[in-house]
Amino acid sequence: QRVEELDVYKPAKKRVREFVDMIDRLHNNLENGESLTDTVKAVLEQSGYMRALVEENSHESMMRRDNIIELQNAISYFEKGKSNASLSAFLQEISLITDQDKFDEDKPAITLMTVHASKGLEFPVVFIVGLEENLFPMGARNNFDVDIEEERRLFYVAITRAEERLFFSHCRSRFKFGEETRQARSRFLEEVDSGVVQTETGASISQKKDRFSDKSTGGSDYEVEYDWKQAQPKKTFKSPSATIHYDYEDGEDPFQVGVKVVHGKFGPGKIISRDGSGTDTRVVVFFKKRGQKKLMLRAAPLQVID
Repeated sequence: QRVEELDVYKPAKKRVREFVDMIDRLHNNLENGESLTDTVKAVLEQSGYMRALVEENSHESMMRRDNIIELQNAISYFEKGKSNASLSAFLQEISLITDQDKFDEDKPAITLMTVHASKGLEFPVVFIVGLEENLFPMGARNNFDVDIEEERRLFYVAITRAEERLFFSHCRSRFKFGEETRQARSRFLEEVDSGVVQTETGASISQKKDRFSDKSTGGSDYEVEYDWKQAQPKKTFKSPSATIHYDYEDGEDPFQVGVKVVHGKFGPGKIISRDGSGTDTRVVVFFKKRGQKKLMLRAAPLQVID
């Protein structure tokens, strides 16, 4: 707290004071009942750390960003399952999960690994989890489009690791950016031999092989049929005029990271990163039903929503 006594030059001392004040303010908010999820979000926004990672736009910075997003998801999930969730309780639970002191490598255990790390290995039983669109196959990341064929080769590697039994798993919903979002079953499950795959009830797997073809979507891969019954939204969003004037002054641009928006075609979503400036400003938006899309602000029919 004795910032003024630090032996550093004045500009650095001012920055340290601002950081200490921010920590004190957030700590007080947490003590006064603010949720862990909102506190972590405030830390990331006010410190500028997430923005700095996105602006760096390197492989390492994007990996750090993904790790932070997973931390946010874990905190949000923890809060939803605890009536009196606290920071100390969350840290205690995490420490118990990562405790390896009692690990005995001679006892039977489950081995967790990526598909890349499993190359050349085989196991009697294999579980392939996360078979959902924008996860496996992975969605577009780090400004690069997804290579479906490479993802398909990885899926082949994964299924050929099993010696006796193979299990597929996918979620109907998943926490992303601290919010629960619907998931679409991976297209790869439409490509496996239905004669050798059974559901947990013993029935044959139900497949829709034309889900991602351009037969019904006019060449677009946006139309995704879900594998569960889902109520259709009653509210429709009207697309703004095709002519969009993007001429906001500095500081007035409402399309910032974290802002919720609605697209005339893709529906509601949240801005997760942006780059460029002026008429060349681009944003990456995660749409709840359409996944991650990169858009030019001057051309995209986006509107900010509460």
